[in-house]
Amino acid sequence: MAHWRRRSVLSTGVALATGATLASVGTAGADATTANVEAATAGEERGWSSARGNAGNTAFVPAEGPFPEPEGIAWTYDRTGDLAVVDGAVYLRTGNEVHAVDAADGSVRWTVDGIDAAGTPAVAGDTVYVGGGQLTALEAASGDSRWTIPLEGTATAPTVVDGVVYVVADGELLAVDAADGSTAWRRERVALERSAANVDVDDADVGFASLPVAVANGAVYAAVGEGTGYDGTAGFAALEATTGETRWTYWEPWRWAPHGYVMAVGDRVYTGSIGDGETHPVLDAETGAELERLTVRFPPRR
Repeated sequence: MAHWRRRSVLSTGVALATGATLASVGTAGADATTANVEAATAGEERGWSSARGNAGNTAFVPAEGPFPEPEGIAWTYDRTGDLAVVDGAVYLRTGNEVHAVDAADGSVRWTVDGIDAAGTPAVAGDTVYVGGGQLTALEAASGDSRWTIPLEGTATAPTVVDGVVYVVADGELLAVDAADGSTAWRRERVALERSAANVDVDDADVGFASLPVAVANGAVYAAVGEGTGYDGTAGFAALEATTGETRWTYWEPWRWAPHGYVMAVGDRVYTGSIGDGETHPVLDAETGAELERLTVRFPPRR
């Protein structure tokens, strides 16, 4: 979810907890049917369960009917940070603390501190997963710790699919068993092959960018490379979700900061940096072939 900069949670926050629509359509006009989006998010937590709403980073959750017009302030909570909202609870990461707040009235269910936390929590089933200097699994009902994994560097906001937690930490992509915290697989580097559009750039062996990954179609879609300038050492990769083996790579030199994203929905992968005014590739989710280029202020629904 976008960083929560206000101290007030409006009445629409209650609608959010029950699965209201939260995304905006891209400026390129790449709209699509609600049915397609619902199909892409089927089987996931109902609500805003991770950094961009769901495992595909689509910034969209299904809803019945239109978004309700705010009627005023339902309640306030004197903290700021990043949050997920699932099944009537708001899970707020604020500093090195995680707060669970009732979405209906703002009452505190539990708080946990001192866990070296960062980014947006991800909620799957009865567990809240938090990145940062460590990867932490908390019981959603009580905040009790289930397991903790120390990490090098700072982990991205987690993405959780089919019992696996995916995070990037210190340039490495990790797939962690959601039940016990054991490592399913890990990738430190990926061979980024030059494309026809960049014929004068040599192939490169690169690490993973510090952006939340998107998971869909049995694949993990990630930004790779330095991502600090247009120096030809950045792009995107699709890995098998169960093994970490490379499906494809795509070379696209660009800068991740400050609002880069990778979004997967349907048969497409959208990439870019929100609001930078430049065009970014839309890729075939299966092959990595470039389908078109868009200028997107907010990632589009599909």
